[in-house]
Amino acid sequence: WARFHDWDWAEAEKEFTRAISLNPANPTAHVWYGDFLTALGRADEALPQLNLAAASNALSPVVSLALASQLYYTRQYAKAIEQSQKTLALEPTFVPAQLLLGRALLQNGQIPEGSAALQKALELSQGDTNELAALGYGHAIARRSAEARKIVAELKSRSQQTYVQPIAMAK
Repeated sequence: WARFHDWDWAEAEKEFTRAISLNPANPTAHVWYGDFLTALGRADEALPQLNLAAASNALSPVVSLALASQLYYTRQYAKAIEQSQKTLALEPTFVPAQLLLGRALLQNGQIPEGSAALQKALELSQGDTNELAALGYGHAIARRSAEARKIVAELKSRSQQTYVQPIAMAK
């Protein structure tokens, strides 16, 4: 609660370290703590937590994705691409990994490959709004403004029927 609802970072950190002290082999606790540290800009402290999670559950796509995300958010795009591909080798239809792969490819300047990965994420998600917005961003980066505008129109249309995160429009 301290992390998501109260935004009490010091208390949240106490809760994470307490959870880990109670069960040091729990990969979820290490992943969540690592994500927390990355979000606070403490990537050097996050990586050991994520590595502990990976050591205790090497075949988990969620743990593998957490490593890929940490690399992405620390702007290590080539490594994030590699880790996303490893995640997809574990679970080829894991939409968050496909989405992260596409974003990392775009940030790495690999625009056609990134757009293709985002298209695949959209297909795997069966048209989810978040993946659609990401593909719209990919089209904009690729200077395919007609396709990007079409996606914005679709997002606006969807927002009349269901909740669409405002950030989806801003991408």
